[in-house]
Amino acid sequence: MGGRFVREDYTIGWVCALPLEFTAAVAVLDERHPPLPQDEQDDNAYVLGQIGHCNVAIVCLPSGVYGTTPAATVAIKMKQNFPSITVGLLVGIGGGAPLQRDIRLGDVVVSEPVGGFGGVLPYDLGKTIQEGRFVQAGALNKPPNMFLKAISKLKSEQSLNHGNIYAASKIASDILKNGTLPEEFARPPADTDRLFMADYDHPHTNETCAQCDPTKMVNRAPRPLLNNQPCIHYGLIASGNQVMKHGLTRDRLSQQKGVLCFEMEAAGLMDELPSLVVRGICDYSDSHKNKAWQPYAALVAAAFAKELLLQLPPKVNKVDNGRRPPEKLTHREIELLNKLYKSPYQDRKERIPDRIPGTCEWFLTHERFRDWRDCISSKMLWVSADPGCGKSVLAKQKRSLLSDAVLERFEAAGEGFTGSFSELWEALLSAARDKSAGEIICLLDGVDECESGGRSQLLQALRKLYGSKPDTNCNLKFIIISRPYGEIRRDLLPPEFETSDLPVIRLQGESEFEIAKISKEIDIFIRVSVQDLGTRLELTLDEQQLLLRELTNIPNRTYLWVYLTLDSIKADIKINRTKLTEIAYKLPKTVEDAYDAILSKSSDSTESKKLLQIIIAAARPLTLKEMSLALDMEEGHRSYRDLALRPEERFRENLRDLCGLFVTIVDSKIYLLHQTAKEFLVLQDGTDPSRGDLKWKYSIQPRDSHLRLAEICIQHLYFAEFESNPLYEDMIPSEYARSHVFLDYSANHWTTHVRKSQINSDEPMARYAMRLCNPNSTRCQTWLRIHWASTRTNIDFPKDLTDLMITSYFGLAAAVGFVLESDGVDLNRRDSKYGRSAISWAAENGFDTVVKQLIEAGRWKDFWLWFIDKNQANSADNYGRTPLVYAVWSGNINTIKLLLGAGARIDSIDEIGGTPLSYAICSGDDQITKIMLEEGADIDSKDEISAKLLISAAEKGHEAVVKLLLETGKVSPNVENEQGQTPLSQAVEGGHAAILQLLFDKGLETDYQYFSVSRLAGCPYGFVVGQ
Repeated sequence: MGGRFVREDYTIGWVCALPLEFTAAVAVLDERHPPLPQDEQDDNAYVLGQIGHCNVAIVCLPSGVYGTTPAATVAIKMKQNFPSITVGLLVGIGGGAPLQRDIRLGDVVVSEPVGGFGGVLPYDLGKTIQEGRFVQAGALNKPPNMFLKAISKLKSEQSLNHGNIYAASKIASDILKNGTLPEEFARPPADTDRLFMADYDHPHTNETCAQCDPTKMVNRAPRPLLNNQPCIHYGLIASGNQVMKHGLTRDRLSQQKGVLCFEMEAAGLMDELPSLVVRGICDYSDSHKNKAWQPYAALVAAAFAKELLLQLPPKVNKVDNGRRPPEKLTHREIELLNKLYKSPYQDRKERIPDRIPGTCEWFLTHERFRDWRDCISSKMLWVSADPGCGKSVLAKQKRSLLSDAVLERFEAAGEGFTGSFSELWEALLSAARDKSAGEIICLLDGVDECESGGRSQLLQALRKLYGSKPDTNCNLKFIIISRPYGEIRRDLLPPEFETSDLPVIRLQGESEFEIAKISKEIDIFIRVSVQDLGTRLELTLDEQQLLLRELTNIPNRTYLWVYLTLDSIKADIKINRTKLTEIAYKLPKTVEDAYDAILSKSSDSTESKKLLQIIIAAARPLTLKEMSLALDMEEGHRSYRDLALRPEERFRENLRDLCGLFVTIVDSKIYLLHQTAKEFLVLQDGTDPSRGDLKWKYSIQPRDSHLRLAEICIQHLYFAEFESNPLYEDMIPSEYARSHVFLDYSANHWTTHVRKSQINSDEPMARYAMRLCNPNSTRCQTWLRIHWASTRTNIDFPKDLTDLMITSYFGLAAAVGFVLESDGVDLNRRDSKYGRSAISWAAENGFDTVVKQLIEAGRWKDFWLWFIDKNQANSADNYGRTPLVYAVWSGNINTIKLLLGAGARIDSIDEIGGTPLSYAICSGDDQITKIMLEEGADIDSKDEISAKLLISAAEKGHEAVVKLLLETGKVSPNVENEQGQTPLSQAVEGGHAAILQLLFDKGLETDYQYFSVSRLAGCPYGFVVGQ
């Protein structure tokens, strides 16, 4: 098979543990391919080639390294390097268990599902219970189906050959005849195949069995004439982290579990790369080890693996593996995806390290996780743990879905779609109810880090979805990952549930057995990390043992603590034996101790604090170039020419000197190492403010951090270049921003930092901010157009905004105050593009302080009475929408109340017939809907719009809104629109049982003329009929 190959062409992974196994595997290739470039993270050594129709990547464990963890590590790296590899072969030698089968040296054992096991038994994973009885724990993947089907075919041929494997034997024989392998791979003489009684141990002083008692040998009948042909045995292979050298233990496991073979790698591989295990028998898993049979056993195992691959159909090497090639997205789909990309999700995911093999296994075998995983309908699982316990590592994966239903909702809701939780939530449910959607899995990591209002809204929606009457129309599964906060538990737990009913797994463990397993996994992490450190720093075995001992002596250790402690040692360029010993005996006891120790080594604590303030306050991660500019900015700088920006690599070194491991750089973007790093620096509300002896703890104030970034951004926007060489109308904003370092950040975020720094109007920055909003300045037009292009795509830029509109739009209260003091300010002036006033822009963005300023500016005194300029509160734009409508869209209740108090009309109607009440109902916000109704918003059962609103609320599952509308007594539950839809039809179609109950309680007349059985299928039909 000629031609040039790429990594995606290889579909079979072949893993070996020993060099001689690797040699045998390479020898059976039909054709060897040239090597390919590898990922930087992948240090595996591969041989690539072809067997039959299959392209195979062969890899071997590092020389002298054995066991389940190294095998899993090799497999993980191989999958990352060869994305089409989803199945594997683990081929090599093993120890036989000849109790129940006539297994001889040179035979082959192949893993096959037996009883409750997938073919591999992790025999050293379990617990000892009463009376010293060992109970097995954990189950591993079964071999891939395509291998099991090929085995069925081979079994048939084998039965015709009386158990012998002629084809594999011939492959091995041919290889030896053509000189591909040396003579040591030939079959040893039959008289060297000795099986001793299980209770007879080999004398420790002898290397061979020449002095072993021949009377202790088991008498076995010779095989038939073809006894030089190996036999194949299918069944259970036992795998563990130690070599089996005890005949009695071998026989006990063989008797209890039906084990045919023992080895050391399969248990680590099966869950990382579903594989078939093929073992040539080289000894009998007792103390009488026989290395003479190892080369031949390796060869015959490789020959059988080749024979197996030759049975596979040609389609195996087609690179699909169930993955559809990505379809080309439409422009509208791309636009929607961009709008949904509210945060740098991928950047954050990539910063999470991959899990080390051997860890997280207790979670994957946990009863509640398996129950969640195996459920064929919607289900939720809450995973809670304290900081640094590995929650995010556990969650590192993704799944995406984009359907026509989502796009339809996007088209209908317009710009408000991605800002409306109810719209997005209903779009997700709608997509999940699509019969073609299949199983949808959502992992929400760091839920405790969300702002409380949005978090509560999300968790209550989940509670409703998975409550006492769960939605059975979709297979939508959630894993919620957070710290164990009480308010999260309360939001998730329906009133009728007991606390014990909430499906939750605590990563710290809830029993001594779980805690012991987790502690063991952390110790695995420590051991692997110390080995890696030993390799990097060339530590002796004694030095590694010292570190390992001291690290495992620290109580309550977490993954994060281990990482910080070892990386601080790794980063010390002056490390030696004396210093290592000193460090080992003075390890930090907590994560906070480790953080303080890292920052206390800073070369310049003032500069370090400035850096950390910028990282903490930044609206997005800054690049190295952007941070270099921000740190270098000094008071007299007025142009790029005044700066002396450092080369990127030198700046990396500077950052390391300033903050060490406290910050990390990924793809040239700068982050804090972990969420707890920010919590260490910034005092949170309700947290004990005591700092102890820690200098850096709670050393940074959020307001000061925003003030620093606001000053940097404003000073940057005053650079001469933006006045002398501004962004002209024929230029593309994004390209202009890319050609000026830091401009993308300062243009888009300076107003946010000014707001959060809470400056007063008497501070100089307020006047600088006002001048930046002067629309007659080319500087203002430059940053404003860049901001508009970044945040309001497909919405034309209004060219005649006033300084009052701009400052109001961005909520710059202090600057608004300055503008209002100017002569001749027109509060009701509107832009020509959209016809919107300053108060309209401020209301849309929820800046109630500015709305209040504008309302107050519209008052005047006449004798003892205060009057209000109601024209401002009711200034309608070109679409007939008032500031109150925009306030309803933004969901800001304070702004709504201010506008209503200023005389905003509750009954205004825009050009498409929308009212403040109708928009509140459509958004599903029951609080705002209630305010509208209390303020006298008219709703009439004869009004077609009112009917549409009730039907829409029922369709979207807005239970509280439906209840409010029905309680007015003015909207009948029996209304019908021109399409024949009713609240009943839409509630049934959406599976909203609670809304159905509300409708029946309010006198619903059950008329089913609009329904078919198929539309009712999967919905609470029995509930409806029962009424």
